Amino acid sequence: MLQKVPFVKMHGLGNDFVIVNGCHMPKSSDIHSFAKEISDRELGVGCDQFIIYRQDSDKINMTIYNQDGSGAKACGNASRCLTRLLFDHTGAKNIKLDVDGRVVSGKYIDKNTIKVDMGPPSFESSWMPDSTDLCSLAERYMIEPKEMICVDVANPHLVIFSKLSKKDMGMIGNDFQKCELFPDGVNVNFARIEDNKINLTVWERGTGFTYACGSGAIATFAAANKLSFFGDEAEIVFKLGSLKMQKQNDSVLMSGPASYVFTGELLKRAAKLSNEKADGSLKALPVVDARAADSGFFFERELFHKDLVPTVNLGISVRRVGSAAQIKVIEKVGSMKLKHALFREMGAFA
Repeated sequence: MLQKVPFVKMHGLGNDFVIVNGCHMPKSSDIHSFAKEISDRELGVGCDQFIIYRQDSDKINMTIYNQDGSGAKACGNASRCLTRLLFDHTGAKNIKLDVDGRVVSGKYIDKNTIKVDMGPPSFESSWMPDSTDLCSLAERYMIEPKEMICVDVANPHLVIFSKLSKKDMGMIGNDFQKCELFPDGVNVNFARIEDNKINLTVWERGTGFTYACGSGAIATFAAANKLSFFGDEAEIVFKLGSLKMQKQNDSVLMSGPASYVFTGELLKRAAKLSNEKADGSLKALPVVDARAADSGFFFERELFHKDLVPTVNLGISVRRVGSAAQIKVIEKVGSMKLKHALFREMGAFA
């Protein structure tokens, strides 16, 4: 018998998450393997982080897993996404999230303005290398030592203000995960100040480059403020948009959008799909959905976009349902990678 696990896929400026209510999680699952399989962009749903949340009296417990199945102690964009999801489900505008014992306050203003208080950043933590070792590391990669600083925002961040090529960023981001100075890895933030804004590229440990990183934005703003590059407010710019940062007492407040991608149900793969023919192709599915038949999981998707047009002739049909649209696969279509690209190309972001 297949167990259905309802999920929501959301993103904050392209930093995407699969979010599941903990009460629906399979009790016997190896959660780290489960997270890794779901996060896989070719064989699973695909996301930067997998999020599980559970109601606990006056707050919501939030657990974060990276693509490689490892745990994370903070995620600003996921916190904003979960705040919006909980508002849409309950109408509550003020949310308290407990992330590994650290309280994060979320406030829903509108879908493009969700504010979170991640607590005070720290420049002194046990994981941070001493200044001599950090200077040696900077010089080894031809980085000006005074332009590199460690920041703790519940997870470890290294902020670099030097101008670097994307190739060098990738090399440094990857190398620093194996550096003896960071035995548990580190999130590496590459910041460039232009036009009174901070342009930011982030290599997240356990994931790699992401479109955006909320905790990285907080760490970078805190570093810029400490180094007197900015005052108590700043705008952090990513590829798909920006986040507004504000220092309030010792804390940093972050505001930005949170968007839906699609909802669905994860199902553990059966030995053979009920609609699979002998030649491996699929019969028309009996419900309006899309299923990834080539993966360890397959899942149903419902998209929230109003402007999808049924012009793609790849065994996929689109049907309008009120203001939304639904998609179904009527025969096997290539790889998961192709399907993901197709959904994004068709504008599946809400």
